[in-house]
Amino acid sequence: MPEIKKRKIGVEEFRKAMELQQIYGEEAEKFVLAFEKKRLEGKPVEWIAEYIVNEGYDIASYNKMNDVRYNRFIEVKSYDGPKPYFYWSRNEYTVAKRKKQEYWI
Repeated sequence: MPEIKKRKIGVEEFRKAMELQQIYGEEAEKFVLAFEKKRLEGKPVEWIAEYIVNEGYDIASYNKMNDVRYNRFIEVKSYDGPKPYFYWSRNEYTVAKRKKQEYWI
């Protein structure tokens, strides 16, 4: 099997990359939050990741306007670059298995 060469990066470059990743992720979450609110005509939607970072999803929403309990749990992913990719944590995967059809990426 051929060896995969990894580009070495310094601490400062890594810090900047993580900072950008956080900015892009927050922008994506705000976009999805606004989308859900518009889709549900202003019905309250909860931005969970704003205050709990390890819940396994970012936004709690509804499938339909007349639903009375949250039943759409959205994990928002974003990426930068020409090829789409994202990291899915073990916790997110576990929550997705538990929530089944109520879990959205």
